[in-house]
Amino acid sequence: MRKLNIFASMAMLVGAFVWVACSSEDSFERANEEEVQDVNTESEIAAYFNDAFDMGQAVDAQGRQQGGANMRIAGSEIDDLRLNCASLTIDLDISESFSPVGDIWIDFGDGCDDGQGNIRKGKIQIEYKGGEFRLEDDNMGMEMYTSMIFHGYEVNDLKIEGRYDQTMIIDEGQVDLLSELIGGKVTWPDGTYATRESDLTVNMVLTNSTDFKSTLTGSALGMTQEGEPYAMVITEGLQVDRNCTMKGNLYPTSGIKTLVVGEKEYIINYGNGQCNNEITITTNGQTKVHTLK
Repeated sequence: MRKLNIFASMAMLVGAFVWVACSSEDSFERANEEEVQDVNTESEIAAYFNDAFDMGQAVDAQGRQQGGANMRIAGSEIDDLRLNCASLTIDLDISESFSPVGDIWIDFGDGCDDGQGNIRKGKIQIEYKGGEFRLEDDNMGMEMYTSMIFHGYEVNDLKIEGRYDQTMIIDEGQVDLLSELIGGKVTWPDGTYATRESDLTVNMVLTNSTDFKSTLTGSALGMTQEGEPYAMVITEGLQVDRNCTMKGNLYPTSGIKTLVVGEKEYIINYGNGQCNNEITITTNGQTKVHTLK
């Protein structure tokens, strides 16, 4: 089965730990089958939602600037290769630029190859609900409210359901996105499924619409495809580099999270800033290496 090359994004923290960085896989043994299954399962669940979330930010950054009533454009006009086979419908009232109202629809039709090795179908709706200015300590900022909703959306025959409710806070050039995933569900072709609910804060440092870095904090919980409960908490902000995501690798480049699956706990470290999918897993006092798929 093809899998997206994307990062995963409470959990019970027990004691303190020290992670010793390494540059060679030979320094640690490989994770065993059970450990790989637990980590891969949560990572894959997170991957499909994080992928859609990331595409939504690319569309928002450029589509909102164009505005218009029932405007149709090709996905290739957006600086994100995953959208090349999609069509976009922009129906936004941007008469007040800080408070857009309306919708942007991303439509992959009955199925198309996104050029990154994934077959996508169905629609993603970004609903704009307006915004407002806010004043705190003599600083003027603004908030904008959106929801992302999936309509028959599938990636590689996996059905993605749920809704992201988002609040974008812009203050003195800093952008924080408060994102809540509600009713997240991934269903495999054999009818098995996994669930996910999450509360994340995404801090973005913007250079332009296609060159920015994000730091994720927050937590998630749900049920794996195998029917085990899981919980995840980010203990050291996960760093995501847009230059990596544009190459199809949406895993964090650094940061640490704790994952609990059933009664098993894993500390997952994404490394020191390299654009790859190598991680270390610490469990039961032992640190091992793993390559996310």
